[in-house]
Amino acid sequence: MEQTDFANLFKRIKKGEDDAFKELLDSVGPLLFSIAHEILERIADAQDAVEDTYKALLENLDRITKPDSLRGWLRTTVRRKALDIKYKDKRILLLDDKDLQYCINKKNYEPDFAERSHINSCLARLSEIEYQALMLSTVEEKSCRDIMKILKVKRYKVYRIIKSAKENFKKFYYEE
Repeated sequence: MEQTDFANLFKRIKKGEDDAFKELLDSVGPLLFSIAHEILERIADAQDAVEDTYKALLENLDRITKPDSLRGWLRTTVRRKALDIKYKDKRILLLDDKDLQYCINKKNYEPDFAERSHINSCLARLSEIEYQALMLSTVEEKSCRDIMKILKVKRYKVYRIIKSAKENFKKFYYEE
């Protein structure tokens, strides 16, 4: 399917044509599922990520300004939704400026319930992209090059995002 077809599909979806949405599902559904499944590995989780992507599309129809880039928007969104699902139960703790020292799921650190709650509330305050970059770099120990590919951002932005995420987390963590 060519870009112009996606632009026409998008216009028809905006008008509320049900058959246009079905055409979109048929044309990109397998691709979106494949992207989500590669990240999540579990079929049910991948299906949830694709469903969340379609919901996001419907919620953001008025905000999408370039119908020609609909396919790219869907691919990026399904990646981010899959990462949200993958990392929703993994939490990290930043303790000093040198590095991210501990992960909750590593053997040498096991916080109590109050500490976990505090960490979770601090993580929840990060932007979506900061959270994802932080999880990829600390929990998954991905390189900046891998993070760049997964999040579809330029390499210099990855460094900035991770730095910002660490700074924001520390600020939230030490706030009283």
